[in-house]
Amino acid sequence: MRWIALVFVLCALGLLSPASAQDERPNRRSCAQATRPVAQALAERAAQHLAKAGPAQAFKDFQDPAGGFLDGDLYVFVFDFEGTLMASGGFPNAVGRNLVAGYHEPSATNVRNLIQVARGQGKGWSEYVWRNPCTGRRELKISYVIKVGDLVVGVGAYLREGV
Repeated sequence: MRWIALVFVLCALGLLSPASAQDERPNRRSCAQATRPVAQALAERAAQHLAKAGPAQAFKDFQDPAGGFLDGDLYVFVFDFEGTLMASGGFPNAVGRNLVAGYHEPSATNVRNLIQVARGQGKGWSEYVWRNPCTGRRELKISYVIKVGDLVVGVGAYLREGV
């Protein structure tokens, strides 16, 4: 009986979770699904933070679960204009990879489109398919991207009814 109470307490504290053993998805407090306005607001906040704190500090903050830029399926990503992933709260193991040059489709086209929106308009929306870190499935996503110097900062919402 005591061990059941211990398991319950550990689960409540987030110290024991069956999801934490699944592939390389980040351990999340929750996987509450983001909306367009929330994604856009976080992208704007992240762009301001990058401009103020500089890339080294901002990239750390974007990937730190306690940094205030990561919640469920809501995370900041940063690309350079060549398509190299500089920071990602959703997929930190992919940081440093060029997702355009020599990378499989449709990821290369998706990243090119994100860069094109930021470079051409300064900021805006782009719709594409991407792997959801909460579900592990490829899902339709819309991201708001902002050009900050020679970088593209973005946050997206996985599309579903009502988003």
